[in-house]
Amino acid sequence: MIINNIDVYKDGGTVKVETNEGTFYIDRRIGTETKGNVYDDYPNTGNIMDNGEEIKQRLYNSLEGYEHPFYKNIESIREFIKTKTKMSKREEITSMLIDIFDRINIDTPNNFDDILEFVVEDVEETADKENWHDGDVAIAFRRWIELN
Repeated sequence: MIINNIDVYKDGGTVKVETNEGTFYIDRRIGTETKGNVYDDYPNTGNIMDNGEEIKQRLYNSLEGYEHPFYKNIESIREFIKTKTKMSKREEITSMLIDIFDRINIDTPNNFDDILEFVVEDVEETADKENWHDGDVAIAFRRWIELN
């Protein structure tokens, strides 16, 4: 599989990957119940693909070494595409926080560990224990900015 282009939507980060084998959409919408699923079109209008995990694995492998003129940190997209393995809450928050940095086009700050610690604690204290999502991480990061 050859990657032709990648685009990330502002809906929370749905990833559109155009390849020589077709176009795939990986759901990352804020508050979605199908996060991580692969669609044949934008998630609002498309259908979940039965072989989504296989496609994600192939996309993951194809992204190794891929360079995009705008998305400098392809590794964060690549990590999200990785096939489903249970990540710890801290690992998920780390990934979401790096995605926020990518979306606002900044490098990972030197004080990332301090920011991460604050965000993890804030999400633990304020978000729903079972149904927390990347919107909660964004709010926690905004709180960190307001306090610092």
